This record gives sequence, structure tokens and C-alpha cells, in this order.
Amino acid sequence: MEAKAYIWGICLAWLHPTHASLYCTIIPRGQESELMGIYIFSGSVLAWLPPFLFSFLNEIGASMSIGLASLNLFFAGGFIFLLMIGDYNEAVALSQNENMAWSPINCQASPTRNAQPVMT
Repeated sequence: MEAKAYIWGICLAWLHPTHASLYCTIIPRGQESELMGIYIFSGSVLAWLPPFLFSFLNEIGASMSIGLASLNLFFAGGFIFLLMIGDYNEAVALSQNENMAWSPINCQASPTRNAQPVMT
């Protein structure tokens, strides 16, 4: 049993850092805090929902197979959202184009975008 836990940990340990770093590569410069906040908030808000649904169905006396099958709704929803994700290289190119709008190095807004730099 302990060996399975080690294998499980090794196989899934890369998942969260990879998601976060992948997400960071497609965030336009200057919006890191805003979009990472949305990323963390949505993960925290939605993380409790599948266990809650399973526990709720278990507590009202539904069959365990119904409780486990209800989790497939979340997998199906995730798969649908996964199909709607665009190309990674296009997202990186788009974020780099957005990076040209404001740069902390020169602290000037681009004429194509009316963003004002925030000096902290």
C-alpha cells in the first residue's frame, strides 16, 4: 500500500506546478496578479464541489455506484472545456503581443492600448 502512495505521489507531483507555469506563460505582462488570482480563486471555489456531491449522495442513502458515477459529470465537463482550449503557441504569441502594450522597463503605455502603468 505504501508503494502505491509513493508511485501516486511521484506521478502526480508535477501536475500543479506544471499547470501554474503553463498558465503563467500565457498571461500578458502586467496582468499576472489579476489572472493568477482568478486561477487560484476558481480552483479553490470549485475544488469542494465533487467531494460535496459524492458525500451528499452517500448521506441521503444513494447507492455508492451512483455517487461515483456522479463524479463523471465533472470529468465530462472538464473534457468539454478541454476541447474548447485553443492552441498553446497561439496563446503565447497573443500574450507576447499584449506584452508590447505595456512594459515595466520603459513604463510607457502603447498608443494601441489605453492602459496606464501602475507605479508601486
